[in-house]
This record gives sequence, C-alpha cells and structure tokens, in this order.
Amino acid sequence: YAATYREPGRAEAASRYYRDFLTREALRPGPRRSDVPMRLLYGTREPLGRAGAEGFDAVELLDGCGHFVPEERPGEVAAAVRSL
Repeated sequence: YAATYREPGRAEAASRYYRDFLTREALRPGPRRSDVPMRLLYGTREPLGRAGAEGFDAVELLDGCGHFVPEERPGEVAAAVRSL
C-alpha cells in the first residue's frame, strides 16, 4: 500500500485526486446520504477538524486517531467492514 505512493507519478495523481475529492465532495455543506450501507470511521485528532464527519448518519469517532485511519487503526477498519 505505502510502496505505491513512493512512485512520484502515482503520488502526484493520488494527491490531485484527494484534493479534488475534498474540495468538491467531502467538505460540501448539507446532509450526506448513501444508497449503500456505510459507516464512517473518523479520528478525533483529524487535522482538518470534524467538519468532514458532519452530516453523515453512521459515524464512529475513534479517540486519539488522526487522518490516516486505516494505517492507524487497521483492526477497527477491518471489523467495521466485516460488520457491513
């Protein structure tokens, strides 16, 4: 997973994709709905604040977790996926 982002071209593409997601999707105001079952795992130490979690029905805040939830809490991510 991490090795992929050591390649400059892939790292640049991922960065651009992520920025586009943040500016056009994730930080949009208003309620957020999904037609598929979901649960948002969100770190309480997220540097962007909690605005990214607002508006979702199924949010689980992870105390002491930061921005990279899968890397910081792989067991909890796997358990959440299995529960869905």
